[in-house]
Amino acid sequence: QSTRDAACALLALLMAVAVVSDAERPHLGKFLRASNAFKPGDLVLCEEPVLRLRRWNPEALSAASRLREAQLFVPEGDSAAVRRLRQATASEADPETSLFVRSVVHFNSFGAGPSGRDQVVFPTLARANHSCLPNCLVDGDAGTLRAVRPISVGEEVTVSYLDDAGLLMDISSRQKELQERYEFRCQCQRCTSVDDTRRFSCPCGGDRLPLDKSRLRCLACKETMEAAELFEAEEKAAKSLQAARSGDLEEEDEGHELMKCHRFTSKHPHHQLTFALANEFAFPDPEASHQAVLTILDLILDMPCQLTIETGRELARRLRSSGKEESAGDVLLKAASVTMLLDGKQSIEEVLEDWGEAKTRPVKVPKPAKTGDMESLLAEEETTWLQRQRKAASSTVKAKKVPLATSSNQDKQTQPQPPDAQPGKEPQKKIGLATCTMLMVPVALLSMVLLRRPWAKT
Repeated sequence: QSTRDAACALLALLMAVAVVSDAERPHLGKFLRASNAFKPGDLVLCEEPVLRLRRWNPEALSAASRLREAQLFVPEGDSAAVRRLRQATASEADPETSLFVRSVVHFNSFGAGPSGRDQVVFPTLARANHSCLPNCLVDGDAGTLRAVRPISVGEEVTVSYLDDAGLLMDISSRQKELQERYEFRCQCQRCTSVDDTRRFSCPCGGDRLPLDKSRLRCLACKETMEAAELFEAEEKAAKSLQAARSGDLEEEDEGHELMKCHRFTSKHPHHQLTFALANEFAFPDPEASHQAVLTILDLILDMPCQLTIETGRELARRLRSSGKEESAGDVLLKAASVTMLLDGKQSIEEVLEDWGEAKTRPVKVPKPAKTGDMESLLAEEETTWLQRQRKAASSTVKAKKVPLATSSNQDKQTQPQPPDAQPGKEPQKKIGLATCTMLMVPVALLSMVLLRRPWAKT
């Protein structure tokens, strides 16, 4: 702790960032501007919190004087958020002080603790404005601000008020979220240019982005096309995803809505709906979904983030369980390199050691026993909608399954051959029977798989 305090004091003396304001942009209020140049992974600022809360309690009022000294943002006037906060504090002993503290926490805190359930307020870090293309990341537990992109002297220091998945929503969804939560309309570089999350595949292999409300332009071949039908298909897929998110559907109906969305996303693998379907539902296949999440994060955000680490480690675990050790190692090393930047570790080896991993660790994956039961040939995965539907269908398929050979035939095949059997005659018949049986088995298995596909039902 003493070493950390000394480092924080040294950083404060160096004044890596300055709290400034801009007369030409008064709506920004007081914000942070870099006094030094930084590269990704550099520690920009470190400080102790003024207040940390898991749930509201009257003891938080003791921090009111320190919060006033920090002069953090509190909206003027009677906004919708302030009205909600005032209603929550109406019955408290000191409603005005309680309203002030709650307002500061609501508009200036960062998430910390398990699953981000804690709210932490820092006197300087809270000055960082939002951007959907941030150059820094706040660690609420450590009280640190680290660069995730190169930052030049005089550049504004920005963070994201949205989580990593929120940054991959389309522009209108991001602005709606920020308006409802923080009561401002984002005017960052991403929000004032072409929507980079609505990516439609082009025959040339590139991605088409919306040029306006009716046209698309490819980033690779620069071809422009009318897009009314694609936009209509996009809207239908978005409605299906929203219906699945609602939680109001039966499990089978939810699966059908996800499949409708998947018909669109399978044609446009870099679209934000593809990311949402993969990240929220791991649909239709967990391994492919994790890979899609990582691909889209790299393509659109192109910065180290926590979701890359979490998804990478989960994908590595699944690849190992399916025997793809080399691919799992590559994914794990990438996740470790991102962790090294965000946590300020000295090396990838240090991260792997913290995770209890080694650079090369052979993993023995037991092969499934080929018992003739199709379920024994399927990789073991967590129970998703698709697996549950397959298992439900398997009982019907097994009941209707026709045996490939009768017991009398099996007895004949297992009987020992007489020593005086003539070579060249009976063996030929056996080879013919074996060939027919080998041809029938794949056909039977393929029929079983098709019957288990819920989207094949009419």
